[in-house]
Amino acid sequence: MFDDDPEFGKFVANFPNNRLRLLLTSGAILATVWFVVTVALWQVEANLASVITVGIVSLAALGVGWYVAHFWNRELTMYQRGFSYREGSHVVFISYAEIIALRQQAERRVYFGGLLKRIVYRTTLKTTKDENIVLNNLYRRMDELNLRLEQETIRLLKPMIERSMANGEKVPFGDFLSLNATGIYQHRIAANPYHDDPPLLWTDFAGYQIEGGRLILRSKAQGDWGSIPLESIDNLRLLLELLQKRP
Repeated sequence: MFDDDPEFGKFVANFPNNRLRLLLTSGAILATVWFVVTVALWQVEANLASVITVGIVSLAALGVGWYVAHFWNRELTMYQRGFSYREGSHVVFISYAEIIALRQQAERRVYFGGLLKRIVYRTTLKTTKDENIVLNNLYRRMDELNLRLEQETIRLLKPMIERSMANGEKVPFGDFLSLNATGIYQHRIAANPYHDDPPLLWTDFAGYQIEGGRLILRSKAQGDWGSIPLESIDNLRLLLELLQKRP
């Protein structure tokens, strides 16, 4: 049972480390090391081979033990106004208002000819203190965690970004794309506003499509106008909401 936080409000959800996955991964590493060493020393005299095997496997066990200890107690606990992020005995509290960018990646992977399928997540949060917090499948229920973080981020960022755009400011959505009241800007050199193509004006904007892991932006006059990798876009869902509002 989790208590409410006096500063961040009521407890919402807890996302602990997937310890079973951590143990299975560690066991697989040790088993692989043992198998490779055994095969490599197959022709070596038995007593010498045993000594070498024990030495190598022991070293591998030390490395795997550090890996398990390093990630064992990681967890993220969400509250009404923020979340706590635990790494071992170190706990950091971050309010949702501190998050300025959320970048998500999700890749579907297939194993054993389609018998096993899984989605590999990588979510990066950037804060006002220039911190980068990376979350991945180390945590349980990453799909739910992604959705909750995205909802809280959009709720706070959306009115601020709309005000900035209305005031004529250029708002970045990652390194290669910005919006303002005039239109859409694509940066040929990452995050460099002095190396832009002419903007795609809102009056010429003809919609977008997501295809092949990229965001395709279309112009009424010239068809496909720009193509940006999804993995380089911050606050993707908010960006799509803003694009959908345009005629």
